[in-house]
Formats: sequence, C-alpha cells, structure tokens
Amino acid sequence: MKNLICFCLCSLLMQSTGYAEDIRCVAVNKEKLFFGNQTIKLFYTVETARSREVDFKWHVSVNQVVLASRQRTLKLLVNRKTKTEIELELPKPRTGVPLELNLNIVINSKPVHQRVLLIVPENPLSNLKKQIILYDPAGETRKHFSAINVSHRVIHREVEFADIRDSIILIGEGISWKKTRTLTLTIQQSLQRNNQVICLRPEEGKISLTDLFDDDLKMAGQLQFSDSRIIQKLIP
Repeated sequence: MKNLICFCLCSLLMQSTGYAEDIRCVAVNKEKLFFGNQTIKLFYTVETARSREVDFKWHVSVNQVVLASRQRTLKLLVNRKTKTEIELELPKPRTGVPLELNLNIVINSKPVHQRVLLIVPENPLSNLKKQIILYDPAGETRKHFSAINVSHRVIHREVEFADIRDSIILIGEGISWKKTRTLTLTIQQSLQRNNQVICLRPEEGKISLTDLFDDDLKMAGQLQFSDSRIIQKLIP
C-alpha cells in the first residue's frame, strides 16, 4: 500500500510539473548562418513515449534580451513524430558584425532544445559594383552566364585566387569538395582579402565552417551558399 501511494504521488508530481524528460525535440533544418532582415522558418519534429497534449514555447534572445517568443499546444502521439515550425523575423545586424541569437525551446516548462543562430549582413550581391570572378572547374556554371549580360572574369586554377581582392567570387556548381581539399584554405585566404565568396551546389563532399573560420566569425557575412538561380540576381 505504501508503495502504491508513493507511485501515485510521483505520477501526480510529474503531471503537475510538466514532466518532459521523455520528450525529444529535433531540428529538421540545421543551418546556422542566416542573412539578416528577412523572415525564416525553422522546422522541428517532437517525439514522446506517451500520447498527450503539451505546452510548446520558444523564445529568441540576444545578450539575455528577449526579441520574440511564441506559445502553442501540440498534440503528441506515442512513438510518432509531430512536425512543427518556428517562423522568425531576423533583425538587420550592423554592417560587418555577425549577430548571435539564442533560440530556446521549452515543453511543459522543461528546456528541450537550445540553438545559436548567426545573423550576418545582407546578401553580398546587393553590391554589384564589385568585379565578378567565376571559378568553374566542372564547367557547369558558365552556361548560365551566357544567358545574361553581366561582365565577369573566369579563372581556372586556385593559384589565381591570390591576386583577387575586393571582388565577388563564385565557386561553380558540380565541384567535388572531396577532390579539392585545398579549396577550403583558398576560400579562407580569399575572405581575408575582403572578397565575398558564393559557393554554388557541389557534386559531392562538404566544407567545414569550423575549419574555414577558425572560430573567428567576423568574415561570416562574406560567405554564402546557394545554387545557380542566384546568378539571375547579378543582372543590373
């Protein structure tokens, strides 16, 4: 009888405190870098070991000052992924200075997810006075330039990056990051020379932002990842 009473008291306590240890909240899109002055959507899945309704809250802060927060009720089913989204208006950071936002998700008064969003200044293509350089070893991107009247220069070897300053550099589509392991260092050095670099969709492999920035995120606003559709924005 004593054990039964203890069990019932524990169950009541778990319900009254919003017990959330058996709830799992996972980010679907894991991007970390975003351009400021736009609205984005972050998608999440929530799983639970037992069916119930939960209180889903999130807030975004910078330097412990809350910029935005929302709250809703989610209906969770046992061993089923419930999809939800967070719509967030990103502020415009000061030029050249990435803004660090802290996103926190709380379910039934229990923290379940924390994430840092780095907000960088607006799209580098907004400054079209800069020279446009195309590095296209796979030959997949030049055809897009033939359809638009935009002055640009094509380079063919990584050593040619050394003389480029204050320009917009496009890394063409179809490149293999696995086979061009020196390109990460080449891009890093190009950013240090005040270039803005846009990496188009690769064929394979990935680039490490940790290796690229060496924990110094001052240059994060000079780098962008996109696909060939961004070339249309080069049209004056």
